[in-house]
Amino acid sequence: MADSHRVSRALLFVALVCACTQPQPPAPREAPKVARPVAPTADAADADRVRDLQYAYDPEQCVTEGEALLRVQPNDHRARAWTIACVADSGRRLEAEALADKMIAELPDEPWAAFARVAVGLVDRDFPDAGALIASEPLTTALAYHPDVLQLRARALLAFDRTDDATTLAVAHPEALQPIHLRALFKRSNDARDQLPAALAEAEKAQGVPAVDAAAAAAQALTQAERHDDALKWMEKAIAASPASVRLRQQRWQLWQQAPGRSDDEKREAIVRDVDALLELRGQQPSALLAAAAILRELGQVERADTLERRIAGEFTDSPANEKLLYRRIAAELGPDGAPRPERTAELRAELAGFLARPQLHEPSLREEAGRLRFELLRADPATPPDELLAAIEFMRVAGRTDLESAHTDGPIALAERGVHLERAEALAREGAAAIERFGAELRATGLALEVCDILRRDRLGLNYDALGAVLLAAGRLDEAEAALKQSQEVSPGYPKSLARLAALARKRGDMDAAEGYLAAGFEQDVPGRENPCKVMLEQIYREEHGDLKGYEKFVEKIKARARDIRRAKVIAGKAASPAPAPAFALERLDGTKVGNDTLRGKIAVIKFWFTTCKPCIDELPEFEKLIKDYARDREVEFLTIHSGGETEEVAQWMREHKHAFPVLLDRGFCQKAGIAAFPTFWILDRDGGLAYSLPGAAPNMREEFAWRIESLRG
Repeated sequence: MADSHRVSRALLFVALVCACTQPQPPAPREAPKVARPVAPTADAADADRVRDLQYAYDPEQCVTEGEALLRVQPNDHRARAWTIACVADSGRRLEAEALADKMIAELPDEPWAAFARVAVGLVDRDFPDAGALIASEPLTTALAYHPDVLQLRARALLAFDRTDDATTLAVAHPEALQPIHLRALFKRSNDARDQLPAALAEAEKAQGVPAVDAAAAAAQALTQAERHDDALKWMEKAIAASPASVRLRQQRWQLWQQAPGRSDDEKREAIVRDVDALLELRGQQPSALLAAAAILRELGQVERADTLERRIAGEFTDSPANEKLLYRRIAAELGPDGAPRPERTAELRAELAGFLARPQLHEPSLREEAGRLRFELLRADPATPPDELLAAIEFMRVAGRTDLESAHTDGPIALAERGVHLERAEALAREGAAAIERFGAELRATGLALEVCDILRRDRLGLNYDALGAVLLAAGRLDEAEAALKQSQEVSPGYPKSLARLAALARKRGDMDAAEGYLAAGFEQDVPGRENPCKVMLEQIYREEHGDLKGYEKFVEKIKARARDIRRAKVIAGKAASPAPAPAFALERLDGTKVGNDTLRGKIAVIKFWFTTCKPCIDELPEFEKLIKDYARDREVEFLTIHSGGETEEVAQWMREHKHAFPVLLDRGFCQKAGIAAFPTFWILDRDGGLAYSLPGAAPNMREEFAWRIESLRG
């Protein structure tokens, strides 16, 4: 298992927390030291050229020129570091990691070697390496505040949504970090559209290589603002400065497809002309051939796309482009849900074996996904030899980057289900718990809210302890299994799989009442994509006891009532024993009237923290409005919402457009002061203004469970 785990906050928060986050300004820190001038060296211009090619979104040319430079100047450590970064950015991630590790081994005291490893860790924009962010800070002093390392540090901060920290650094080093300052301005304009004109005006001032990044950032922000024609104009500027960039050309093709006011034929002709122009410049570059083939196929030019793909497979067999092409063909064998098609299992297994046996694999995420798919196919086949199944799990253990579950949770459970390699299965599960704790520590070190980090950590630990319990159950170690499964429930309450295993264990001991209680506790839980194991077991038990399912529906109603009682008790248990006073606030509604703590005295107040671009916040608004309606005539209960960020007219216009009428207060920085990190978050204040309930994340069973909480405060 790799020691560092890459984290995509957008993915993790939506999938695991069901909450949005907005970057909050950190606590005040000591101002960064102003950069000291770096003494120029004879070969600085050559290394600058290598660096600038990466900044210009042209990593392939960066590699070509960097490698040529190093043949002449092998001791130019800065150029070597940037060349390694470009190797990673060109799609050769695994090779770049090996090159960085080799440089560190050869030059253990050379800061540019550490720079190379950090740069490689930040190449993946979806899954940046948390360890790279941590390692970037000491590098700033080790490299004497060189502009390159300041850029690296600032980009690391932006990768983890620490926009305010990046801005502070940019203000301290304006010449070195002009592109970062612009990136931060555009990032803020995504949430506050009124800031976009100022950001665009700043982008107009950019000169030289920074102008490429400024134009690309402007195009991205304008696209999010649905100003596609303006975005295209900025993208034209970027491409004029870096005409051979495949990445920029692909972004322009997407913009052309989205641009209004043009016919499909006009769009198609413009894109095909641009494809031809790119191939004229880079017709021997595999990434250009792959990009061209993909868009031509999308436009219906299948024969031409096939020709380009045959060139990739024939002339550039070991390239990242061919690796991606091969994996696309594997992915085409999967069903709509991403699972293997049963009728194509044999072919898919052969293709996966061939893919994983390639002499050089480049992209960690493709290697990881291919390993997971192979494991699933082997797991589904009862004829798979135990040693082959274990070998597939061990491969996932080594290849795992973003996926901790496959090797340390799904793998041990698969071995437990077959009763094979139980000793190794236990070791993998216990190793997984340690890996998850490291994952949690790295998340905290990135500056993410501790509350959110803990939710993510606990969610994964719940799955892992369940896997350990399954292994121990299979080994007949019932007391240890029970302890592990109860740990799963402690960190992830209501997880149906561990509840079903606890029920199975209780049945082994002859305690049917306890078994029924566990199954009732998990009966109403959702298990996406699968049957709820508590429901399955309950039906099985009933059939065994009665011979058929006659009367089962009446029995289920009894179980549902018991499940509801269990859930109600758990909900009420979340009330603070001695509610502390809620943080003081006095905020304006959209109509200008003020509401504060004093206004709410004597009432039970339900407060929702949200913002208009937070999908989980918006998804639950229909249920929230029904809840408000339930208490419309109840003078003892008041509902408020506090909108994070934004300006009065902007939020008011959104409310009008979406036909919402619930009360909205603008936070004016209150969310940060109050420590609100996840959105939505709900507060329920008692009559004395005490914070009785604090509920981060989207609220399931909202109307029923909030009614229980409100009634618990009537007193």
